[in-house]
Amino acid sequence: MAMRRILVNAPGLDNRVALSEDTRRSFDPGRFPMSADWPPPPPPAEPPTPPAPPVIPWEQPGVPWTTGLVETVKLLLTRPREAYERMPIAGDLLKPFLFAILLGWIGAIFQTIWTIAFKGMMPSSRMYGGYAMPPIFLPFTALFAPVVIACVLLAVSAICHLMLMIVGGGRSGFQATLRALCYAQAAQVFQLLPGCGGLIAGIGALLLTIQGIATAHRISHSKAAFAILLPLVLCCGCVIVLGLTVGAAILHHLGQNL
Repeated sequence: MAMRRILVNAPGLDNRVALSEDTRRSFDPGRFPMSADWPPPPPPAEPPTPPAPPVIPWEQPGVPWTTGLVETVKLLLTRPREAYERMPIAGDLLKPFLFAILLGWIGAIFQTIWTIAFKGMMPSSRMYGGYAMPPIFLPFTALFAPVVIACVLLAVSAICHLMLMIVGGGRSGFQATLRALCYAQAAQVFQLLPGCGGLIAGIGALLLTIQGIATAHRISHSKAAFAILLPLVLCCGCVIVLGLTVGAAILHHLGQNL
């Protein structure tokens, strides 16, 4: 069958181009109808990133220090995980130090008050052959408490961070460990309670420290507890070994004299 040829006059050209019937049909837009799936729909827009939670009230700029102190203590005692998630793990260490010193100082003052107030109701350590601090020196312990608190915080933070590095948990650095211990002093408000306030404050500070270490370094609570309690276990072990050694030496000396 002879192929039909069509002459096309291209605009702007003097010559005429001959096209076959099949070639002409290839330019027919109706031959390839547009599909409903073409063009493809645009990719779905990514959901907006939720805003980061604000830092804890004590470190929020523009918040009065009294309001920041009260709100931070409330947050740490009621929602400790949220509080430590909002805690910056780096930056200026002055505010966490001031928080710890202020809460620890308040605790030391009330502990001194309750010790003096209930001195006659509790057995003295002299009854058991121990040393009892004269009452006149008790106010000085509260007066110099900030210096003691700062030194103890640095020493305990260094030991805890060393233990964290041993167990592979010090991911966020020493500042995060120190900050966690500083804000754990929020439990010192329980020192306001007479009698068992000191015991509750100690247990609360330990639990807050475990939560803070776990959150700041993104590790499990068991690993954080192990790193914190390991120095205590080692110290108790050393005391027990020392006591057994001294006791054995005394018994050996007494046996020789007999």
